[in-house]
Amino acid sequence: MRRLRLDPAMLPTVIEEVLRYVSPVQASFRRASRDVRMYDQVIPAGAMVSPWLGSANRDPEAFADADTFSIDRKPGGQIAFGPGIHFCIGALLARLETEVLIATMLAELPGEWAIPDVFSVYPVREMCGLNSLPLTWTG
Repeated sequence: MRRLRLDPAMLPTVIEEVLRYVSPVQASFRRASRDVRMYDQVIPAGAMVSPWLGSANRDPEAFADADTFSIDRKPGGQIAFGPGIHFCIGALLARLETEVLIATMLAELPGEWAIPDVFSVYPVREMCGLNSLPLTWTG
């Protein structure tokens, strides 16, 4: 919050790191379009697969120090809204809404913000979202 107040232009980068760190879509379901070999296993064409996007966004081969939230991370490579032709049609709107919300909060809620260390998420396997985000601030 302090860094965003000093440099509001970094807000899109922060949003991308949040999407990488806590992907809203955790898993999806697809049918394998062809036989795929993974290590010593073969996933046959037509088999139902469930790729875990949230796990891919924490892949240490793709992201240095992958389990650490860092607003200094160079954006790019996360697949929080799905890859390729399965990219979420609402992704741009979700990013814009988040940017407008946070920019408004920064302008309208001066002072320090405090959020809990642990959040309550709703219990859906494929998605990740908060039941609530208790926010306190002094201003």
